[in-house]
Amino acid sequence: MKLYGTFVIPVIMYGSECWCLRKEDERKTLVAEMSWLRRILGRFRRDRIRNEITRKELGQKNLLDRQNQKKKADMVQARNKDGGK
Repeated sequence: MKLYGTFVIPVIMYGSECWCLRKEDERKTLVAEMSWLRRILGRFRRDRIRNEITRKELGQKNLLDRQNQKKKADMVQARNKDGGK
């Protein structure tokens, strides 16, 4: 999990504040994320274990939710910075 948190998440999150994702891009991001999480647990898609269960076992949030939270936090920070002038 340390490698996932150190390498995978930063690569996906890099520059995410300026992304405009299409539904297809969101789907591909989620597919890649679940592929990595399943690989960490040694599972395969054919095991037919729900994504929510895999995320819960690893204590991971959805990467798209993380990106949205980061965007909102950046917007609030920018608004506070501009509002203070």
